[in-house]
Amino acid sequence: MSFPASVQRALAAKGNRKPDYERLKTALKHQEPDYVPLFEMGIEPEIKQYFMGKSVEGHAQEIEFFETAGFDAYPVSLSVINVHLKPVEGKDSQTEKGAGGVQVSSHTVSTYKAELEAYTERHWAEMHKGVISNKEEFAAYPWPDPDDLDFSVLDEVGAMLPPGMKIGVVIGKVFTGVWFMMGMETFMLSYIDDPELIDMMYGKIIPLQQRVMEVAMEHPAVGLSFHADDLSGKNGPLVHPDHYRKYAFPCYKTMCDMARAADKPFVYHTDGDISMVIDELIDLGIHGWHPVEAQAHDINEIKAQYGDRLALLGNIDLQYTLTLGTPEEVEDEVRTRIRDLAPGGGYCVSSGNSIPEYVPIDNYAAMLEATFRYGKYPIALD
Repeated sequence: MSFPASVQRALAAKGNRKPDYERLKTALKHQEPDYVPLFEMGIEPEIKQYFMGKSVEGHAQEIEFFETAGFDAYPVSLSVINVHLKPVEGKDSQTEKGAGGVQVSSHTVSTYKAELEAYTERHWAEMHKGVISNKEEFAAYPWPDPDDLDFSVLDEVGAMLPPGMKIGVVIGKVFTGVWFMMGMETFMLSYIDDPELIDMMYGKIIPLQQRVMEVAMEHPAVGLSFHADDLSGKNGPLVHPDHYRKYAFPCYKTMCDMARAADKPFVYHTDGDISMVIDELIDLGIHGWHPVEAQAHDINEIKAQYGDRLALLGNIDLQYTLTLGTPEEVEDEVRTRIRDLAPGGGYCVSSGNSIPEYVPIDNYAAMLEATFRYGKYPIALD
């Protein structure tokens, strides 16, 4: 296997480090493991291919990448309301196979292609009218039965995992799931004009998400859950927090209780400024918050105020450092985060969201190399 030079340096710094889910779990429980863990639930295929020097397709090769790159958890998406938004020529919507055997709908949206030799198409969530905009479309939608979902992927992947590695199930889109399916404009108008439709949407989505969580927490190959449900922009919540309190937060509380009963960490993802609701999220029982967006929060201040109750994951900047900076700047930022946040546990190195294909492979490798180089406990950095 031919690795790029920057990847070779990262792997040399990694040494004989093996996957160890207990390392990640220990950090999320505010204790010091042997090394600061790496964490990422979204990495574009191009990055994996550049990193490995070969095509990466299917669970076996994906797991090989996550093991080689130094991760302790392998992401498996079980988000049944992950609406696949792809352009459909000549019609407004279509039905395609989604996660867990669930039929989900796709919708015509704008597309962006990065100017790269190998690119990933970007599909924007519908801002106007989604697949459900009224009660008639709600009634006609092919909603799955929570008891009929197919979870065989957990058995399939569990049998492939190397010793020490666990599955991180990607669950979520409670609030986001509703507006994705309705379109943001339709959702906002219905919020005032047809609140009964909003009730109906959550009444379908919440039982699906909770059933997924229930099965995931019972599966022996699963080590943690990752819930992506963006609540905020850089200036604060997308809707009044009372909306979250009525619908999303009770759902989170139920799922957090499931996670704690199974002793499996609940990692919550939201971008933006969540100052108005962070205390409530912690009280619901989340273990960790990803990614603490650099443009919305000072992660050192968050650590000082909440670090004894909340593990922090991420904050390696995607707006400049990972995407436009140099490998040396990436190394310096990772070193600084480890120095400031890792002592005592409660921090995992991760990007400020995910790893898109336009992150230079040398910068991605530099993030891993710096984590391996500076992340050995006890942390002793000036």
